[in-house]
This record gives sequence, C-alpha cells and structure tokens, in this order.
Amino acid sequence: MQFSVLGPLRAWRNGREVELGPPQRRAILALLLVRAGAPVDRTQMVDVLWPTQPPKSAFNVIHRHMGALRRLLGSPPQQSGAEVISSGVGSYRLPLDTDALDLLRFRTLTEQGQRAYDNGTHEVAVDLLTRALGMRQGETAGGIALEARSHPAFTAVEREYMDVLKKTADIALAHGAADLVLAALRESAETNPLEEGVQARLITALAQTGQRAEGLRTYRDVEHRLAEQMDVEPGPELLAAREVLRAPATAGRQRHEPAEAPHRRLPPERGGAPANPAIGGTRPSQLPFSSGIFTGRTEEMASLTGLVPGPDDAVSGIVVSGMAGVGKTTLALRLARQAADRFPDGQLYTDLRGFSADGEAVSPTEVLRIFLHALGIPPRYVPSAHEERAGLYRSLLAGRRVLILLDNARDAQQVRPLLPAATGSMVVITSRNRLDGLVAVEGMHHLSLGPFSIPEAREAVIQRIGAARAAREPEALDTIIRECGQLPLALSVVAARILTGRDLKLSAVAKDLAEGRRLNAFSLGDPATDLRTVFSWSVDALSPAARGLFFLLADFAHPHVTPEAAASAMALPLHATEVLLDELTRAHLVVRERHHHIALHDLMHALAVECTDRHGDEAARHAARHRVVYHQLHTARRAATQLAPHSVESLGIPAPPPGTTVRDLPDRSQAAAWLDDELPVLLALVEKADTWGLPELAWRLGQTVAHHLDRRGQWRTQLTVQRAALTAAGHADSALGRAHALRALGFAHGRLGESAAAHSLLGEALALFEELGLPDNQARTHRLLAFCANNEGYHTRALRHYERAFALYHATGTVSGQASVLNEQGWTEILLGHHQQALTLCREAIELHEGIRDANGAAAAWDSLGCAQHGLGRYAEAAESFERSLALYRAISDRTLEADTLIHLGDTHAARGARTEAEAAWREALALLSRLNHPDEEGVLRRLGEEAG
Repeated sequence: MQFSVLGPLRAWRNGREVELGPPQRRAILALLLVRAGAPVDRTQMVDVLWPTQPPKSAFNVIHRHMGALRRLLGSPPQQSGAEVISSGVGSYRLPLDTDALDLLRFRTLTEQGQRAYDNGTHEVAVDLLTRALGMRQGETAGGIALEARSHPAFTAVEREYMDVLKKTADIALAHGAADLVLAALRESAETNPLEEGVQARLITALAQTGQRAEGLRTYRDVEHRLAEQMDVEPGPELLAAREVLRAPATAGRQRHEPAEAPHRRLPPERGGAPANPAIGGTRPSQLPFSSGIFTGRTEEMASLTGLVPGPDDAVSGIVVSGMAGVGKTTLALRLARQAADRFPDGQLYTDLRGFSADGEAVSPTEVLRIFLHALGIPPRYVPSAHEERAGLYRSLLAGRRVLILLDNARDAQQVRPLLPAATGSMVVITSRNRLDGLVAVEGMHHLSLGPFSIPEAREAVIQRIGAARAAREPEALDTIIRECGQLPLALSVVAARILTGRDLKLSAVAKDLAEGRRLNAFSLGDPATDLRTVFSWSVDALSPAARGLFFLLADFAHPHVTPEAAASAMALPLHATEVLLDELTRAHLVVRERHHHIALHDLMHALAVECTDRHGDEAARHAARHRVVYHQLHTARRAATQLAPHSVESLGIPAPPPGTTVRDLPDRSQAAAWLDDELPVLLALVEKADTWGLPELAWRLGQTVAHHLDRRGQWRTQLTVQRAALTAAGHADSALGRAHALRALGFAHGRLGESAAAHSLLGEALALFEELGLPDNQARTHRLLAFCANNEGYHTRALRHYERAFALYHATGTVSGQASVLNEQGWTEILLGHHQQALTLCREAIELHEGIRDANGAAAAWDSLGCAQHGLGRYAEAAESFERSLALYRAISDRTLEADTLIHLGDTHAARGARTEAEAAWREALALLSRLNHPDEEGVLRRLGEEAG
C-alpha cells in the first residue's frame, strides 16, 4: 500500500487507487498517517471526529471503523501474524516505510537537504529541499471534514511544511536562486494571506527576479489586510522585505513602481510600520542594579556557571527556587552579570511579580510587549494578540545569543511563552515554587536554594557591619544569625538596622530577636509570615515620620513614586521628604530607581499594605490620596500648558490642598520628559482616583494627558484612558467631564480611521457643550469634526464645521481660536486644490498668531502657507516659509511638528529637482519621528524609498 496525505487523502494498492469509505473513516486514517507510525490514542480520534460533543458510543464507533480499515488495507482481524494497524492499550498505530507515505519521504528529503546545507553544499541543499516542497499537492488531508483538519495533528503538518518552505526560501534567496522557490511561495502566500513570514519571502523573491512592481503590490496588499483584518502593522520580516524592494535595482532590471499619491499633512498617513534598520536590531541591557556585596554560594555559582551554553549549544534553562528572602534574585543577577559578555546580543530582564501583595502577577502577554520594545520594536508595532507577540519574539531571538532573566515567577504557565527557541541563548528563572513542570517537560536544570550556611551567614553580616564590630560580640553575632534562620534578606535588614544605630550593640539586637521577634523560617512554613516579623521590626525601628511615609507608600509605590509625590503624601517640604526616603533606603525598605523614582520590593509592599490597614489613620490616608492626586494633576497640567499654552482649555481644576508639592517644569523639554516618565502612573491614577472616591479629579486627569497621548500617536491608549475618564465623569455626575471624555474618545477613533464611532461620540460631545453653554468648547469640537471630515475626503463638510467654529470663537473674542481656524481652513482649501484662496487664509492666520505671540500657531500657519505656495509651483517662496516655520518649532522644541515641516520642505526640494536637499530634509524628519516612535514615520520612509529608486 502507498498513501498520500500532503494534499488530498489517497491510497493505492499495487498501483490502483483504493476507495477509502465514509468521511469519519477517512478522518481516522488521515490521523494515523500524519502521526506516521506513532501510537494514536482513541481520545485523539474522538477529538477529530467530534470536536464538541462526542456521543456515548464514540469508542464503539471508532472500533468499527478500525475493523473496516484493517479489512480495507488487507489485514482482517482473523489473519495471523502482524497486522497493518496494530493495537495498544487504548491506542492504534499504522507503521509505514518511508516509500509508503509522502509525508515520510518529505521529511527524509528535508533532513538530507539540511545536512547538505550544513556541509556547505548549498546547491544540493536547495535541490533536495525544493524536491521536498514539490511533494505537496494541497492542504494536508484534503477531502476530510474542515472541522477535523483543524485538529492539532493536521495543523502541525501544515506548520512543518511552512517551516521547510521558509528555510528553503532563505537558502535560495541567500544564494541567488529565488526562481526555484517563487511558485511555492506564491501558492503558500495565496492560501496564507496573513502569514507575514511567507509574504515577506515572496516579496523578496519577486524583487530578486526583477518583478518589483508585483512585489510592491504584494506588500501593499498584505499591509492593507493586516490593518483591516487584524488591526496590526507589518512586522520586522515584512519591513525588511520592503527594504529589499527599495534597494537599487541590479543591472538589467528596471523598477516600475507607482508614483506617490499627493501628500497630505492632515491626517497622518496610515500604513505599515517603518522599515527602520534598528527594528529588531537593538541590543538590550536590562539587568538591574545590584549591590556589590556578594558572599558565599561558591558551589552554587560553580554549578550554574557550568550550565552557561556555548555558541552552538542548545538553549540552556535554569530554575532557581527557594523561599522568600533566600537570595534567589541576588544569585541569578550575579550569574547573569558574570556571563553577560558571553551573550553579545544582550540581556533581557523582568520582575514577573508572581507573589506580589496585590496578587497581580505580570501576564506573559505584557512581558512580551516589554521585551519586544527592548528588542527594537516600537510600541505601536507590537501585535495585540498573544500568539503573534510570542511568534515575533521567538523570531527576533532566532540566531541570537541573549541572556533572559525572569525573576519572581509564579508558575510554569507564566514563563513558557517567554522561552526562546534560539540556539545559544540562556534563560534563568527565579521562583518561590519549584516549577517542576519546566524541569520535566522543557528539560531545564533546577537549583533549590536554601539559607546560608553558618560561615556564609557570618561573612555576609561581617561584610556589612565590619569585622571589628563583629569581633567585639561574636556570641551575639551567632545568635542573630541563628534567630534570622540564616536567611540572606533578613540578615541584610538586620545589618542595616545595626549600621543605622552607631552605638547599638549586637547583644541588644540579639536579645530583641530572641525575645519573641524571631524569624523562624522553617517551623512556620510560610515565608511571608516569617519574614513579616523581621520586616515589621525594621519598620518599628524607623523614626515616626519615616514610618508614616512607609505606611503611605502602600497606596502609591506601584509601579513607582517620585519624591515630589511622596512629599505630597506626607504634606512635607521636598527636602524633608528626601531625608525620610534616605532613611527608608538605608533600612532596605525602598529602592531608588532611575530618574529618582522610589519603588518597594513586593514583600515590603505587602508589609506596608498590612501595616497601613492595621495601624494607619484612615483620615490621614484619605487626605494623602487627595494630595497625591492633586500633585499629579497640577504637575501634569503645568506640563501640558508648557507644551501647548494656547491649546489648554479650562477644566475648572480646584487649587491643591495645603501640603501639596507641584513639580516645577521650567521648559518644554523637562515638561515632555516628565510626562513621558510619569505616563504609566498618570494613566493608572485615572482609574485609581475614581475608586478612591475622587471622580472629579479622575476625569480631569484623563483630559490633562489627552493632548500628550495624541501627539505621541498613542491613540489606542487614549481610548482606554478616556473610557476610564468617562466612567469617572459618570460617577461624579459631571456633564462637563462627560463632554470632554466623549470628545477625546471621538477624536481618538477619528485618528484611527474609525469614522462612525468618531462622528457619533463627537456629536454627543457637541450637544453636551451646547447644553452647558460653552462656545469655545463647541468650537474646538467643530474643529475636530472638520478634521475627521477631511480625513474621509469630505472637504466641503469640513469647511462648514470651520465656519461654525470661527463664528463661535469670534463671538467670545478668542483670537487664538480664530487664527487656528483660519489656518485649518487654509489647509482644507489646499486639499481641495484651491491654493490661491489658501494663501489669503494662511497669511491672515499668521498675522493673528504673531499678534498674540502664539509661536505654536504661527509655526503651523507658516507651514500651511508653504504648502499653498508649493501647490502653486512657487518653490523658492515655499522653502522660505517652511524655514520660518522650522525656526519657530525649534525655538519651542516641538519635535513632532518640526518633523512635519521638514517633510514638506523635502517635498519642495524634490519638486524643484534638488534631490540631495530633499533627502537630507526627509532623513532629519525621520530621525525625529523615530525617536518619538510616531506613526508619521511611514510617510517619510515612502518618500526616501521612492527617491532611492
């Protein structure tokens, strides 16, 4: 018998095709074939035949089908000797020779091709691999039910073929043999329209074979499908393929690419991610700071060091487990730092918060987002789906040597998606659990870390307090070590306490511990409970003010808190709060991070929460929450005003209560940096303030960060924040808050091209502003509706909105608003091709903006004037206007719009034939947008790509 499963399911006996019977029987045979001689459990057959609700007689039905298959294949049950289909305990197996099944021949050819490639005979490798690919005649097991083919056994064969196709294509493309794989790539790309790896290789093959126009069409088609069907941007493989299209054509080939559509400044172009060579090429270095003090663990370090893989070794995985405070992280960091130079492609680190006090462990999906960003993928290009993130992560690590430290893992499920498949990489995991599943299934090495030996514990304390002080009271030192259970973290905290009290005797500390404040880490069996005694003792030893601050940090220290926020919580001056923070740092109760941020270790945070719940003054806690929210709101407001003084609307924000510290932000660069650093805190605080009973502040905070999120192109984040703000406005029963949140939500939908939602929400916001009698807010809403109309190509409708906005601003005497509308009307006339009318409007806008010294508005109007002059072919005048705009944007440090004007300047240079100047302007714009991770980057890359052609 011979069988075919790489395409329609078929069988032949002595050269004549055999009828395989009804669909269920064919599905069972197909499952036996794709398992290629391995036992198939009856439960797997049940899953294939009845994916949802199998009947009670399922096993009987399978038994009957097996009997029929045996008869069909020539081995009736009564026949003596070996059967074609053999039976096991609850399973069946169909052993086959390589020549009897196309899947086995496919695998043999694939293995031979890989060996040939490894031996350097690339031409032979390509021949063998393309022969293997040629065996496929369609989808695996074609002809059986679609539901059955969705079973993992069949999809695994599909993935196997896809992997071989990609490998073959890579070899062929690398050695100038693209034509040998072009047909297979076309077929696979047609049946897998969203598989970026195949599409990228097809585009590259088309470029290599001189079919660049088709390659560009293919890229744009897949870019469109990804955006429309999955709401994601092209990934690194597609971006790299696009760069191949843009490279200079080889001799004898011509590029025939369509011309760029007329440029529009508003709205920003939507499309694929930029073909930035830095994407996926970043070398992360994320290992956190660790103390230079490291003692003991000689045997453990020697054992772990021996597990560090060489360049050609398989992935090495190490799990370091042990109780809380035993020093797992310290040991793992020590190993990572010593081995770092053996991993030239960088180090990734994350705290998975598997045992955090709030029970909110970091999800693998979130860690993948963080790691992808660290590896060079801008946030907006990170896929939203978990599986896509995991696939991109593994692809980026392929061929690299990266050290990955996953700290404080909860369980195996949390870390499995973060494990690479790349040869030569190493993963180190720390956890309070053993994670035996990783050892059993993934073959990881395991080290169970216990407390220090007595000599190690003694050396650890001596290194911290000094040999002379330890020598004066050796018995007391032994008591401290014993009462701390030789636990590294406990010893560190006690040593810090000894150091803070210069005249404190070791005997006093030993007595304190022995009289009931003891760390009995083994008898109680709960590490958190045992450590609590020492941590509570450490808190008790603080000054009253520092202790009060430690309690208050329970509400604010995740992910971090700034010294100014801590000062607001305490209602103290900043310099006095810094003294308290230094005290907490010395006592190992808080950690100082970059930008002076303050963070709490998970166990310390748990203790702070517990102490606050048990001992805290609830009225004082509520007042502290008020002050911290006011601190963030007023500082964010100050930053927003610094960045766009004429765009900030009145939100009726109350003055902060006494004791609130508001951060001084003297210039735009500091304002932008503060907003970027604090954005995670601000976004979380919108929802948190609402739950604290401060909804009026919550919705105002959401509106205060809205402009910054928009300028940074973080429109999906904007949706999340404004939904929380809308909920808070509802709790506050604030029509004003609802109107602002609805307007920001609508504009974010408009930015994303979601027109129906944008118009609905903006219309609802406009009605509310009209009911409230707020004409300036109505005018701003009309302007946003006009933006959306322009975005959809309805320019006449946009002009009607602008006319209404201008009338409202004129009635209130708001000159900056009138000037902005004139500029935006001018831009709309440019979109309509009415460049002469645009000249008049833009010049009026410039005059009004300059009259009120609005540099932002004047810069925008000069830019629009340049675009109108460009449209009339007056390129020298246009270039001069753009230079005026650039000077203003640079003076006010508005990098986003500086880049926008540079793009227009480059367009003008290109139009007058000055290609060198055009490319210089575009590259300067690209550098600015890349640093900001802004979506407008794509338009610049398109220009540079066409110029290269």
